[in-house]
Amino acid sequence: MTNQQIIDDIAVKLYGYDKVSKMVENGEDIPLHSALGWRMRGPYRIKEGAIGIETKLWKKRTAAPASESGEADAKPQFYLQKTILYGEDEVELVEDCINQSNTVKIVSP
Repeated sequence: MTNQQIIDDIAVKLYGYDKVSKMVENGEDIPLHSALGWRMRGPYRIKEGAIGIETKLWKKRTAAPASESGEADAKPQFYLQKTILYGEDEVELVEDCINQSNTVKIVSP
């Protein structure tokens, strides 16, 4: 299974088959992502006290392990990594990072 298939299966359990299939048919994004997935979609943060759904998604190894002959495999290797998925009701838009033109500005710590 791909990561998207894993997320789709969880979304069907949460939202129901009809709602998820309608979202997919309309080209809508299923609102179920990891914290990184939400950050990639805009200045979102996980709400304090939010409890996500624990699952395992595929992640690419950063360095391929060397084979017995000492050469790294040319084929990328993946492993299942524990991931927490959050729905749209568990995240919030960070208003401090958005100016009037809806572009993200850098805020120093």
